[in-house]
Amino acid sequence: MYIWFFLVVGFALYIFFDASKRTSKARTPFLWLVAVLFFPYITIPLYFIIGRTNVIGVDKSTRLPLKTVICPKCGKENSIEDNACSKCNNNLQL
Repeated sequence: MYIWFFLVVGFALYIFFDASKRTSKARTPFLWLVAVLFFPYITIPLYFIIGRTNVIGVDKSTRLPLKTVICPKCGKENSIEDNACSKCNNNLQL
């Protein structure tokens, strides 16, 4: 019983941090976390089938890096040559 609990919590935390790296939306990792905690039999396999497909900065068809930068403030994709975000005017220089 306790082993199952720790396995589910471990998978939930892994999925939360993995989803945080793969999306620019703040709510998505939290939704995956809650779903895994309440419906682990469904959401753990579902995450590994569809949840890991969206990677920031990678073209889905070729899996090559895009020449874009994600704004850390608003999440908008901008050209790599841009100095400021086109949506919120946040500085994109590192």
